[in-house]
Formats: sequence, C-alpha cells, structure tokens
Amino acid sequence: MGAMLSRLLLRLSHKPTAGLLVEAALLAVVGFLPISPEPAVLIVAMAMGVQASAITHFSGNAISTVVVTSTLARTADAVLDRLWPGEKKHLPVVTNLRLLFLTWIGYLAGAVAGALLLAVMPYPLLVPVALLALLLFL
Repeated sequence: MGAMLSRLLLRLSHKPTAGLLVEAALLAVVGFLPISPEPAVLIVAMAMGVQASAITHFSGNAISTVVVTSTLARTADAVLDRLWPGEKKHLPVVTNLRLLFLTWIGYLAGAVAGALLLAVMPYPLLVPVALLALLLFL
C-alpha cells in the first residue's frame, strides 16, 4: 500500500517530496498512537513502502534505500565485475561502487543511531523524521 501511495504521489507531483512527507508523518505518529505492536509494525512497513518507491534512482543509478538484500546483491555484482572484468554485453549495468559504499555507510549509521536512540529516547523515530523534514525543506 505504501509503495502504491508513493507512486501515485510521484505521478501527481513529479517529485519525491510528497511521498517522503507522508513517510515522515507516518513515522512521527506511530509512536504516539495507543496501539499494539502489530499495527505499529504495519504502519512502519507502510512508511518503508512509501520510501522505497519515492527514492529509487540517484544520478541514473538504481539503489534501494530500504532493502538490504538487494543492495547486498548489487554490491556483490559490482565487486565481481571490478575484480574480474569481462564481456559485459549480456550483463546489466551495475550501480557504481561509490554509491553502494555510501548506501552501506548509511545503513550502518542508521543502525548505530537507532540503537543509541532507543537507549535514551522514548520516541526515537522522531529523530529521523526531523532529519527527513530538514532535508526536504533545505
């Protein structure tokens, strides 16, 4: 549902901003809703779906911002192509290694920040929401 909503917003606005604002809103309210963990997980999954469809390309390179396994597969492809360059006529173009490296740094930074925030804040999702809002309006 989140991915479809994001795609609809992208078609209407032609920018990822609307979808990312919806994602920020979902993440901001989920911690304050008096609901059990199961519906909260569904809301966060919807937010991830929104993000996954809102941001899919950077400078012509496809990248996943929410699915680690596809990033891992692209990294493996890129490393093998770099270590063993061969005929690339029948292989799809792989995202550049710098972008993949930055994606992994982002995953690591997010995991560390999330773990640290869980220990010191009652509503840790407000921090990424604030950062996302700040980036959208700069």
